[in-house]
Amino acid sequence: MKHTMSTVQTVRNLLAAWPRWRRSAKELVRYAVASAMALSIDLGVYAACLRWGWHFTWAALAGFALGMLTMYLLSVTWVFGFRRFSGMEEFVRFAVVGVMGLVVTELALLILIGSLGATPLWAKLLCPLFVFSGNFLLRRWWLFRPTSELRHES
Repeated sequence: MKHTMSTVQTVRNLLAAWPRWRRSAKELVRYAVASAMALSIDLGVYAACLRWGWHFTWAALAGFALGMLTMYLLSVTWVFGFRRFSGMEEFVRFAVVGVMGLVVTELALLILIGSLGATPLWAKLLCPLFVFSGNFLLRRWWLFRPTSELRHES
């Protein structure tokens, strides 16, 4: 009987958590769509800067800046349903996560281009594989986590 009660409690806990999972899944799908849009801007700027003769690290920085601005605007208006911060504090926190992703991107570019001989554009196309999930998880946890989820952790 104890096993049955444990199973019943487990099912209750899962059902109670369902709204949070559903919201998180919706946010993840929207984040993926917004990321694809921001990435297309990032890559477009990156490719244009390379054509203009910029070094790939400066081209990556320019693409990153416009891509991050796009991602921020989409995140606060469409992706996440809750905002814990506002104004400059929110943007700075968002940018901190983005800069961490930029560092990973720059390191990946240096390795892929400098050590493995990849072309700059192919290397840049591979970088989101290293950065996407970390950025989503950090932003969701640090910036856009509802207060109700904060209480559950206490």
